Amino acid sequence: MKTELQLGMRSRANIWTDAHIAREMLKAHLEFDNDVASRNRVTMAWTVEWICGEIPGGCRIVDLGCGPGLYAERFALRGFCVTGVDISANSLRHARLVAKWQGLAIDYRRGSYLRAVPGEHDVATCIYCDFGALLPAEQRVFLRNVHAALAPGGLLFFDVFKAGIGATKRVGRRWSYHAQGGFWSAGAYYLLEETRHFPEACAWGYRAIVLDAKGGSSKEYIIWDYYFSAESIAALLHEHGFVVEAIREDLVAANDFCSNDVMFIKARKK
Repeated sequence: MKTELQLGMRSRANIWTDAHIAREMLKAHLEFDNDVASRNRVTMAWTVEWICGEIPGGCRIVDLGCGPGLYAERFALRGFCVTGVDISANSLRHARLVAKWQGLAIDYRRGSYLRAVPGEHDVATCIYCDFGALLPAEQRVFLRNVHAALAPGGLLFFDVFKAGIGATKRVGRRWSYHAQGGFWSAGAYYLLEETRHFPEACAWGYRAIVLDAKGGSSKEYIIWDYYFSAESIAALLHEHGFVVEAIREDLVAANDFCSNDVMFIKARKK
């Protein structure tokens, strides 16, 4: 294990596939008054209203990184044909149960959007700054996959952080002890957190090292937040066959968890 977080490092452990953390993430997703895992109910409503006002009724939407289906449900309730794709079996299990209870014919599929996106769609969405959690090479794979999955003239809606995300970050290392367990583990654990800024890459990196308090195994989790300007995201999209049609910077309601400095992008497949 390297002694300091390096730009572009990835961890073997994944918060979306770890059984305990996946349950914690689902609980956080379903707390609609904060922005811990999904945005608060006000921001979700504004986002869905904007997207639905930009697309024709009844079109085919694929929600990438759909989680427990919070946006997919809202699109389906408005009459759209919806597919949801996510890597978390736990989140998809919940999404399918809710869709069945609501009588919604949403096609939920487990998979990664870094692999081929199933089907042909008129609209693709990827919400909660998932795009910036990808490394640059992965961002390019994502855009190629989405481009291939969209029908001619199809639309991509997604959001990214801007430079203001730095206002909510604190560079450094921190130790803590969690006797009763917590987000990272069900049992007692020590947590070493590290946050670094890589301004040359417009990236913030966060590493969590979780040590079992009984002297057992340790796990490492690394999370990235790449941030963009309107110019840099437009250039990246143009490189991969998209043209930006609109940027919105007023959709994220005030919150105390993460940065409000976010832009939503509407881009069309050329």
